[in-house]
This record gives sequence, structure tokens and C-alpha cells, in this order.
Amino acid sequence: MAGKRPIDLKRESAKSFTLNFQDDGTPIMEMLTINHTLVLITKKGVYENKLADHIDPKRENPDLPPIVQQRVLEIGADSEFIGRILLTANTLFQKGLRAFFSNLIDLQEALSFSYEILKEIAVMDTLAKQYKRDEEKAIEVAKNSKGSFASPSIGDVKSRCKTFFQKADHIEQTIWDMIRLFYPELKAKGHFDTLHKFIKDKYGNDDYFTIFFERALPFLKMVRNARDCLDHRNAVGVHVTDFTFLPNGKITLPAIEIKFRDTTQPPISIADCMPLTVQSMVNFVEDLMAFLCSKHLQSFCGVSIQVGIMPEERRRNKYVQYGYWTNLVGTFTPIG
Repeated sequence: MAGKRPIDLKRESAKSFTLNFQDDGTPIMEMLTINHTLVLITKKGVYENKLADHIDPKRENPDLPPIVQQRVLEIGADSEFIGRILLTANTLFQKGLRAFFSNLIDLQEALSFSYEILKEIAVMDTLAKQYKRDEEKAIEVAKNSKGSFASPSIGDVKSRCKTFFQKADHIEQTIWDMIRLFYPELKAKGHFDTLHKFIKDKYGNDDYFTIFFERALPFLKMVRNARDCLDHRNAVGVHVTDFTFLPNGKITLPAIEIKFRDTTQPPISIADCMPLTVQSMVNFVEDLMAFLCSKHLQSFCGVSIQVGIMPEERRRNKYVQYGYWTNLVGTFTPIG
């Protein structure tokens, strides 16, 4: 074709591909487009597939493969985290229902934020599971020691907690970005106390969104307070201990205690604290997305929809519980 360079013809030709990860071999269960990237979800992993034009938009390197694949997560479509965060976001922020939202709300950006949150959640879960394995290993080593008594030890418990809560705080920052898509009048990121007041002033004390946020507030502030203390050397308020040999001969498990600002968390074993934090974050994000959509739905051509819990038999994925309903002839019917 006139005016076309060889690299243009190569980039613009029809393309097909398969996943080239021999240790997977499971079928593609979900396909999403996020930030101009095709995201594929199998039963064993999450893969990003980027076109050469996305990597080299000026078309300067003719040797790039047409599609570059990368495995970004080693959890798949059956993962609770993928279902409750990313696939729930894909259901609630779907482009097909664009007409039921204000044009000011960027649903694709909201989906992108949910993807960022999912990846951080996956890292937190990995950190929690690795910590649990290392704690159990330390106990086993101490039990099998010979000669003088050897107390178990992890050694770097504080740095592990620091990394863990940094990830949790990154999620909270992304949550702020997502919320501001729906409430642009929140000009900048702030404290969750400010957000709670904003929601309460907008919807009232008895609104379900207000109550939801009020119940979540202590957890959200705990994450921020723990991160602040662990991040700053001179901050006092988080006490992290390794295995501790007590005068009575007993040994306590590594624990974290928080007394900072308005967060008071009695000593809790790190092996319990980490997975509980992960689960609480997943719970919060899942419900938050449903509330954000529910509060911003509008009628279109006389048709209205609402967010609701989908019956299990209607779910494509068992962990995607939220979906849309519409009122047809006096009966609410699930969409999709």
C-alpha cells in the first residue's frame, strides 16, 4: 500500500496468539481491557498482553514481537480476590451500562484502580502466607535443636510488618483515587475522617453508605496509623516483638501492638494480623464499589437499574455477588 512502511504493514496486519506459558495449560476464563492492555485470566494466572504499538507507539523498532505477554499474578479465575475485586469491578463498571452513569465518571479508570488494588492485595496475601510458613519453620527448627535450649526466631519481623502495611496503605491511596472519580468535589486526598464527614453530610447519619463507612473507619485508620509508625523511625506507637521467652518458661508468638493517635490494638500475633488485614481490605473494597455505583445510578430512557446481590445460580463467578437489577413489569430482574 502506498505510503506504508514495512513496519506499518506488520503492525496493522491481523493478529492471533496463544498463551505461551507451558506450566499453565488451563483455558482462558475471562478477558478484560485495562489501560489499553488485554488482560487474560485463566484458572492459574493473570496475564497482560500488550500490542507492539503500545510499547513502541512511534513504530521505531520493527523487531518487536506483535504481542508481548507477561504473567502478572499466579492466582486465577477461581481466586476469591480476583472474583471479589477485579471481576466484581468489571461487572459494576462495565461500559455497556455507561448510559446509567454521569459522563463525568470514568468507569474505565475505576476498573483500572480495582486492578491496581487487586495486585497489591495479592502481594499482601503472599507476604502473609510466607510469614506463616517461616514462623512454622522457626518453631520446628527450635524443637529439633540439640544441646542448649534454642528459642525460635524470625529476625526481621518489624521490616516484614513495615512492608506489609506499606502495601495496605498503597491500597488506601488508590481507594481515594477511585472515590474521587465519583466525588470530584473531593479535591485532594485526605484523611478518612474527612471522607466520613463528607459522606455523612451528603447522605445523612442513617444512610447505609454512612453506616458502612463509619464501621470501616477504625480499620482504615489502623492501617494508616500502623504504616505511619513503622515508616518513621522516631514515631512511637507500634510495638513489634519476635518470639519472646517469658519468665514462666512459656514462649509467645511474634506479635504487633498499636497505640497511636486514636488506634488501640492490643497485642495480636502477626500470623493472625496479616490475613485478617487482607480479608478486611477485600471486604471493604468489594462493598465500597457497590455503594459507589449504587449512589450514582440514573435512569435512562425511562429505565432504571439498581445494584443488588445476584442469586448464586445466576453468577458467572461464584465470588462475584454484586450485579445490576432492573424493574420489569413490577418485578426486579437481574441483568446479565
